[in-house]
Amino acid sequence: MITLASDGTLSLDLSQETSVQDNILLSLSTPLGAFFQRPDFGSELPSLQRGKAIAGKVEPAAIGMVRRALQWMLDLSLIDSVDAQATLASPTQLYLSVDAHSGSETIHVDYWIPVPNKAVS
Repeated sequence: MITLASDGTLSLDLSQETSVQDNILLSLSTPLGAFFQRPDFGSELPSLQRGKAIAGKVEPAAIGMVRRALQWMLDLSLIDSVDAQATLASPTQLYLSVDAHSGSETIHVDYWIPVPNKAVS
């Protein structure tokens, strides 16, 4: 959870108070290094919006980015494992299906990333 203190500073609380699904979405959508207090927080996924999205290459790269972005949740035992699949669903959209497993519970997140149309082959 991101909180704004009375002195105007932002803090990032990576605790169990925030739902697993919210933590996943925040981790995937925040550019890596965007929080100065936690430069290791976030993901490289937003960079896909600027680079070439080549079918067959972007999917495995995106899966690795998802795993790295959610590693902190594994390290803190908020989840036990992560499964991710990536599909170039259209010339302008990369679709990510993320399943985080915690005990007997599976938390599913669908995540879409726009990619440059002219770069898709």
